[in-house]
Amino acid sequence: MRILKNLRGIANPELATNATQNHNASGEKLCRLLSSCPICNNIFLNHTYILFATIVLGEERKDRVIEFFRVLKDHRWSDFQKFQEWESISDNAEAFLVRCVNNQLAMLVLRSPTELYEPDSLVTVEILNQEESSKLEQFVIQSEWRLVVS
Repeated sequence: MRILKNLRGIANPELATNATQNHNASGEKLCRLLSSCPICNNIFLNHTYILFATIVLGEERKDRVIEFFRVLKDHRWSDFQKFQEWESISDNAEAFLVRCVNNQLAMLVLRSPTELYEPDSLVTVEILNQEESSKLEQFVIQSEWRLVVS
């Protein structure tokens, strides 16, 4: 697990446990925002996801945010994956890949607000065809896929 690898050397084992639970939190977030898989319209049983890209939102970052969505729209996956910016004191956009049981992918972009009691919201969903799904899979470390529902 990438998060657990990043936490090696941390003396407090509770922090490592909390990092593992964050994977479940992201899956639960996807289930709250979507009642079913956007590809097959079934429940998320045996579906997987990965956080692919993130960007900090805000008026002062407007040009960077426009570039984020332009790169996504153009399917420039190598460039899109380089967006790995996130701040706890700002609203963020999070791009998740969801893999259906038929191996087709959907890209979901969520707005994750900094305000604790403001819910996440779905910005866009794009269902990728099999060809585009295969291209995108090249940029994903296979061991990092997590079950949406565990």
